Amino acid sequence: MESDAPRGRYKPGGAQRKIRLALEFLCLAEKVNLLSLLPDAFPRNPKPGTRYGSVRHGSPRRRSHDHAKYQEAGRVKVLIVGGGGREHALAWKLEQSPQVDAIFCAPGNAGTETVGQNVPVRPDDTRGLLQFAKENEIGLTVVGPDDPLAAGLVDEFQKENLRIFGPTKSAARLESSKVFAKQLMRRAGVPTAMAGVFDDSRKACRFVDKLRYPIVVKADGLAAGKGVIIAPDASSAMEAVADMLDRGRFGAAGARVLIEEFLEGWECSLHVLVAGERYKLLGTACDHKRLRDGNEGPNTGGMGAYSPAAAWDAGLEKQFEEKVMRSLLRGLRDEKIHFSGLLFPGLMISGQTARVLEFNCRFGD
Repeated sequence: MESDAPRGRYKPGGAQRKIRLALEFLCLAEKVNLLSLLPDAFPRNPKPGTRYGSVRHGSPRRRSHDHAKYQEAGRVKVLIVGGGGREHALAWKLEQSPQVDAIFCAPGNAGTETVGQNVPVRPDDTRGLLQFAKENEIGLTVVGPDDPLAAGLVDEFQKENLRIFGPTKSAARLESSKVFAKQLMRRAGVPTAMAGVFDDSRKACRFVDKLRYPIVVKADGLAAGKGVIIAPDASSAMEAVADMLDRGRFGAAGARVLIEEFLEGWECSLHVLVAGERYKLLGTACDHKRLRDGNEGPNTGGMGAYSPAAAWDAGLEKQFEEKVMRSLLRGLRDEKIHFSGLLFPGLMISGQTARVLEFNCRFGD
């Protein structure tokens, strides 16, 4: 959900600000070794003595060392899935690690080509990614976008004993299904907005007709950051419901909707590395989602951001750890869901109270 309250020192921008934000997050995590932080969460690949063959699609820039020293040092080839600014930032940072031998990006972009090699495989081509990883003996795959996670890319790599960073399809439902996330938060006692779930537009419209406005209408599934509508009155709320449930604006992603209370305050996002019930906080950020200046217009996937969040303090961090992270991870454990990867919760802060708006399961883009 979005608030019409001022967000502070945001500066609407574009891809460059997103890249800068991602770089700041990664710099904050410089002391956190992405290749070894979660040793129990991933199957090890390559194993000692693994032979490193030639690269099918050519050879990227590699550090100068001979084959024997490479094996002895345990350096790995890294495959980054995705083609945006986030993936450029990940490639830029991972390339600096002495444990990394070579960087590949599928499909990558002009930026990633300066630090590694782009390969012509789409993020939704699970079979192609698996084939590339096997043929080129990739030691670690890092998934950037949300769609491959929701489709189960991590599960398929794990079946083949290939090491990959990201949550399984079941765990990624925290992002791919807002209904699943809301129900889990309720059971786990994670502070969040009150909401109703509907797949019938008539029942949904009867519900919204009784509410205090504004309210928020959310598509259940992934909608590229555009599936959240802030409705100032009953008419616009009913239109949003009809658009999703009757006219199929978001396809299967809008087959169910959440109708939530509108939370006021200022928004803050965090990046958290998670392995089961262990986690490491990385950094905070505030973003600007409205399309136009002055906090006007429809929601977008993001128009700009800054980090760290100016008003975030030790009290909010303690509250976040106790009431959100620990409660959520206990809830996942009770559901027998093991989350390994990057958790990216969005919060609404009212005074000194933080409530969860949504969860993302990958680095911000």
